[in-house]
Parts: sequence; structure tokens; C-alpha cells
Amino acid sequence: MIGFEKLDFSLFPDRDYQLGWLRYFLEFTSEYSGRAAESVTDDDVERLYVHVNKFVLVSPPVLSALVLLQRARLNV
Repeated sequence: MIGFEKLDFSLFPDRDYQLGWLRYFLEFTSEYSGRAAESVTDDDVERLYVHVNKFVLVSPPVLSALVLLQRARLNV
């Protein structure tokens, strides 16, 4: 199908990179909310990591469905 390429998982960030980025995100949002950045625990980071990766697995089928709906709607 035009516009679809095989997923290259080698481009996906490794676990350590993701955990570091998620920790930074949680610390930033903590400070923004008026709490100390140090209040972010390893468990908080791990829990967010699990949630994020569940949604990563769902995104390709959802995006494919959106492309098909858009294509049908525009009648291209």
C-alpha cells in the first residue's frame, strides 16, 4: 500500500534512553506543579515506561485505520 513502510525498530530509542527521558519529563512536570523534582521515584518512571510502551504497540494499527478513513473520506 502506498505510504506504508516496514517499521525499523532499530530507530526506536533503547530502554535506558527512554527511562532517562521519562525521568526528565516527570521531574519537569513535578517542578511545574510545585513539587520537588526529587519526589519522582524509580517506580514512577518504570510505571510510565510500561504505559508508554503499551501505547506504542497500538499506534501503528490506529494510524493505519486513520489513513484508511481519511482516504475513503477524501475519495482520492
